[in-house]
Amino acid sequence: MASELTVQTLRGPTSGADANKIIIPPGHTLDASRGLEMPAGSLVQIKTVTTDTNVNWSTAAWNDVWRPVFTPKYSDSLLTFSININVLNEASNTTDLWVGWRGLNGQYNYGFGKAGNLSGWNQNNNSITYSATANTVEENSLWIQLRAASGVASYFNYNSGNGNARSSVTMWETRQ
Repeated sequence: MASELTVQTLRGPTSGADANKIIIPPGHTLDASRGLEMPAGSLVQIKTVTTDTNVNWSTAAWNDVWRPVFTPKYSDSLLTFSININVLNEASNTTDLWVGWRGLNGQYNYGFGKAGNLSGWNQNNNSITYSATANTVEENSLWIQLRAASGVASYFNYNSGNGNARSSVTMWETRQ
């Protein structure tokens, strides 16, 4: 026999060891699959994506090097990305970095950055923190592109000592 209880507010006891707690006993679950409204400031999700795929080029054109995918839970959430990009150039050079929060609709929403000045055959790990409003709850990709001076070989995820290196992106979604 199923039963239903309708309440406006649930409150735990105001004193004792379990003050201000509502406890779900072992063997029972609370099903919030039909929605749970997270309060502002709540951490909704953390996701880390890594790649060791090597990409190289020798032109000044923008090169797509990686598109890690994230799906926000709330369209008005603040997304904070911690981006670690591994870049290597054949000669002293500046590598430009462009990172965009790009939805499946093809719209670029944000972009920024330079990966830095590199000395010949030195590996450079670039750590960047970037924040944006989600604007959607659909699957989206962070669009990462690099370019270098024309004719200079440049590499994404390459280490001259031991082959592939690794780049990573960690996304924190915070409810606003």
